[in-house]
Amino acid sequence: MLMLGAIFILCAFLSFTLISMLAGTLSRWLRQSDRGQIWLNKIAGLVFVGLAVKLATSHR
Repeated sequence: MLMLGAIFILCAFLSFTLISMLAGTLSRWLRQSDRGQIWLNKIAGLVFVGLAVKLATSHR
C-alpha cells in the first residue's frame, strides 16, 4: 500500500509540474500576443453568452 501511495504521489507531481509549465507558457503567449488577446476575449464572450442563455432558460 505504501508503494502504491508513493507511485501515485510521483505521478501526480509529474503531471502537475507539466500542467503548470504549459500554463505558464500559454499565459506568457496570451499576455504578449494580440491574437491571443482576441481569442481570450472571444472565449470570455462565449462564456458570458452561455451563462445568459442558462439564466434565461432556467425555471424556478
